[in-house]
Amino acid sequence: NDFSLNYIDILKLDVEGAEIQVIPDLIKSNIFPNQILVEFDELYKSSLLAYLKTTYIFIILFLKSYKTIDINNFPNFLFVKKELI
Repeated sequence: NDFSLNYIDILKLDVEGAEIQVIPDLIKSNIFPNQILVEFDELYKSSLLAYLKTTYIFIILFLKSYKTIDINNFPNFLFVKKELI
């Protein structure tokens, strides 16, 4: 709003574990960048809860027409709107 942007082409998220809260807030606010590059800090923890939280985010993004692109840099993931591929 501050910059009167109509769209976001690329959004890079490195929010030190807050991605689990930030991404659902983006979707609820109807903010759909063409590409989202996100580091899932949760995945540094080897726990079932960490994987469930991350899976929840993947599902949200898939339901909003995002697809993952392999960047071979775990735990970083690139999500791209399907119509751009």
